Amino acid sequence: MMMNKYFPLAVIIILSVIGCDAKQRKVHQAPPSKIATTSVEVIGGLKRWKQIGLIRATAVVTIYDETGSGAINEQHQEIDIHRNIIRASATLPHGQWSATVSANGEASINTTHLTFTKDEKKRLIRSLKIILHRVQGPLNFSIHNEKAGKPANVIIAGKRFIRLPINGSSDIKAYYFNPQTYVLEMVTAGADKPAGKGTVTLYRWKLLPNGLAFPSQISVVKIGSETLLGNTPVLEVNYLNVQTEKKQSK
Repeated sequence: MMMNKYFPLAVIIILSVIGCDAKQRKVHQAPPSKIATTSVEVIGGLKRWKQIGLIRATAVVTIYDETGSGAINEQHQEIDIHRNIIRASATLPHGQWSATVSANGEASINTTHLTFTKDEKKRLIRSLKIILHRVQGPLNFSIHNEKAGKPANVIIAGKRFIRLPINGSSDIKAYYFNPQTYVLEMVTAGADKPAGKGTVTLYRWKLLPNGLAFPSQISVVKIGSETLLGNTPVLEVNYLNVQTEKKQSK
């Protein structure tokens, strides 16, 4: 019985590798709500994610500055997807820091035996805000009510995607899904065309022991001058350990 619970996602992952042209032809006509809902089902389903109170994770995080130099640290993260808040902390050779960042822009940083420059604080807060949004993937539609426009079939770097644009004034511009499986593969922010002042987030996913799926890696790069996918890194997060906790009963 336990194997059956994980089988659908395993099949989806296999399909994403071997291809399925017949389904791809049908998918492009699906409404935005269908694409978003199915993508949530792929990562475990809305009903099960609504039962999760906190995500506790350990991750190796690399934050890049404007020169391309990366600062690497191992973070302990606590993500509350319902309150849309992330708390993170790290121990460095000469001290510790902890930070709390919410999706609405509120942020605080505390340090012990460390001094951050203004730019370092800005990059840390920005990175945590990106992480908070990106790790929730398609749940941003179901839980945080992001609104999508009309989907379209697109080809980027020779690969097919379903592009789902975001309506409104959000910094998030579009989600890109695998047209065969509905797995979320990319998110653009700030801009959505080559030479734009924005970023592209790329995903790798993994199954957790409880059957939910969570990113194993998110990589954020600047949009290229001639292609959407540029070569300038902004942020990389590699998750080493992820645990979910169910909501406490009232």
